[in-house]
Formats: sequence, structure tokens, C-alpha cells
Amino acid sequence: MKKKNNKIKYNKFKDLLSNQKGAALVTVLIFIFLMLTFVVALMAMTSNDIKLSSMQRDSTKALYQADGGIEKAIWYLNSSEANPDGLDFMGPLGGGTATEFYNVAFSY
Repeated sequence: MKKKNNKIKYNKFKDLLSNQKGAALVTVLIFIFLMLTFVVALMAMTSNDIKLSSMQRDSTKALYQADGGIEKAIWYLNSSEANPDGLDFMGPLGGGTATEFYNVAFSY
């Protein structure tokens, strides 16, 4: 009796392995999971690159505005229209806002 039970269990196991119903579904689900993981990673990298490029753009814009302000100050000091009462020449240099400060010292 015990041999018959073992043989029945073996046959059921063999039938289970030889039955390939659902194998395509499992393969497709694994493929979809891998592709979804790849897409999420790609989106995270793209989002990070967008943030970095925006920060780089703002930094470059601030540098050019600061450089323009320094050039304006040098021109103002060298021009014949210089204000003898002081260097009060505040004004807009272009679009945007400046959040960086640069110390400039002139010596002649």
C-alpha cells in the first residue's frame, strides 16, 4: 500500500511538472516587473538630471548678473560721470533675482 501511495504522489508531481499551463503568464509577469523597474529607475534619473540642470542654469545666470554688476561698477568709476558723493548706483541689471553676494575691492 505504501508503494502505491508513493507512486501516486510521484505521478502527481510528474504531472504537475509536465503541465505548462500558466508558464507564459509567469514569464510575461516577470518581464513586466523587470521593465517596470527599469522605467522607474530611468524616471528617477531623469528627474534628478532636470533638477541639476535647473540649478546649473540659475547658478550661471547669477554669475553673469554679478559679472555685469562688476563691469557696470568699473565703468561707473572710470567714467567722467562718476558721483563724487559716493557710489550709490543701485538699479536692475536684468531679469531675475540675485541671491549671491560678491565682495569687490578696487585699488589704484
